[in-house]
Amino acid sequence: MTPKSIDNDERLERLERENERLRAIIDYTYDWEYLIDENGDLVYNSPAFESVTGYEVYQGTDRRMMLENIVVREDKERVMRHLEEEERGEGRGSIEFRIRTKSGEERWISHKCRPAYDGAGRWIGRRASNRDVTERKLAELRVALNERRYRRIFDYSPVALWKEDVGALLKRLDRVDRTRATEREFFKRRPDLVGELARMVNVVEANNAALRMMHVDSLEMFQVAYRRSLVSSGYDAFVAELTSLARGAAGFAAETSLVSKRGAERVVHLRWAPVEDEISDESLAIVSAVDLTRVKQAEKVEKNFERKRRTAAALIEAVENERVRISRELHDGVGHLLMVANLKLEMLEKAENRDPDKLSEIKELIGRAGGEVRGIVRSLHPVALDNYGLKNALSLLCREIETAHGLQVNYITHRISDKYDRRLELTVYRVIQEAFNNVVRHAGATEASLQLFQRDRELSVSIEDNGVGFEAKKELDVSEEKGGFGLINMRERVESLGGGFHVESVPGGGSEIHFVVPLAPGRSFIA
Repeated sequence: MTPKSIDNDERLERLERENERLRAIIDYTYDWEYLIDENGDLVYNSPAFESVTGYEVYQGTDRRMMLENIVVREDKERVMRHLEEEERGEGRGSIEFRIRTKSGEERWISHKCRPAYDGAGRWIGRRASNRDVTERKLAELRVALNERRYRRIFDYSPVALWKEDVGALLKRLDRVDRTRATEREFFKRRPDLVGELARMVNVVEANNAALRMMHVDSLEMFQVAYRRSLVSSGYDAFVAELTSLARGAAGFAAETSLVSKRGAERVVHLRWAPVEDEISDESLAIVSAVDLTRVKQAEKVEKNFERKRRTAAALIEAVENERVRISRELHDGVGHLLMVANLKLEMLEKAENRDPDKLSEIKELIGRAGGEVRGIVRSLHPVALDNYGLKNALSLLCREIETAHGLQVNYITHRISDKYDRRLELTVYRVIQEAFNNVVRHAGATEASLQLFQRDRELSVSIEDNGVGFEAKKELDVSEEKGGFGLINMRERVESLGGGFHVESVPGGGSEIHFVVPLAPGRSFIA
């Protein structure tokens, strides 16, 4: 044996060992591999064919027939078209399809193929790799199903939902002193910063309920209306959101107001929470807004009903007390004077010499009784209103207060008519009368003013004093809670005319009552 033949034998042995190693790699791969020659005939089918399809390797000799039999019906046309392209050697390709295994199980196959060339670069056919990707596809289907479920829940939820990308806002907060930014007062002192941050809120999704709530039909319009609300009616809630972000909190909840595109104010319970997303780099937050507007309206109606019920009860009690007072005044005042006058008349009749001084005493008693009667009549109904009209009746009221209580009253009018509707005149007079009663009894004031102005078909009234003052809101709440009959009665009277009633006062700073009543029928100033 020559050295040359020995070298050839060694090369053949090495080549055979390399082929065996290569065959072992191909045979023992988990993927089903096959090779077709330039004529389209199957020249190799890997053992993994059996583990993937359940059929034995020899059963896959007729590749086209095998695939046509095991591919599920819905995918068959697509797979056959790909095989035709593959047999024509038209470049690389990949496709995913489903097969039915010998046991009837449905599996997903990821098929990839490419041209095969020999060592000289000559095309010798195509190599294909088929991988069982059933678990991945099922996972993808579950994800897709969950996404569809999420979309249905999100889009058709009766609760307003939207997503915010707060990435830009967080970056801006990073340039703010985080120690100070965790306190609400920091932002409340910086409205310019709050406005800048509001413009950075980027709403990336909003469901149908959110669009309806803000009276808009697009995400862009929702964003405009929402940003506007953040720096107006929803300012406090937005400040709470900013402090939560600065603290790195897991969210916050607050009751606030949002103003829709049409200007309608919606009272909502807002809940804001960050979304943990390990895949995306976005900083997202989900916001839910439960519309409480109707609930609040119902509560307001119920509260007004309860207030009216208490007012009615207080009115009945006041009427009864007034009857008792009138009865007592008639008995103790007028009745006593008339009784004394009657006794003196009887004595005078029996006397032989009628003393003129006694007659004068009787006349004085009868005059005092008449004065008592007139005072009672005035308390029951302001006769001056019928005789002189609102403007002059109020002037007389101011003079009586000055005379009786030493309170200096500055009375100012502008464009006041001589006569108004009788109900309006009586209501305005009684409210002013009650206001002055409060000043005299509680304010400890030395000066007061009454101003009446008529403008634009409305009558505006202000009563001010320099007294001790009080906490207006607290006093109104307490009066309402206890069924008080002072400020609440005044407000009820004004609102009965469609007017608006407002009280301003602070302890030590005097007080002002201001109300407006419409002169035109149908107008209203009730908020």
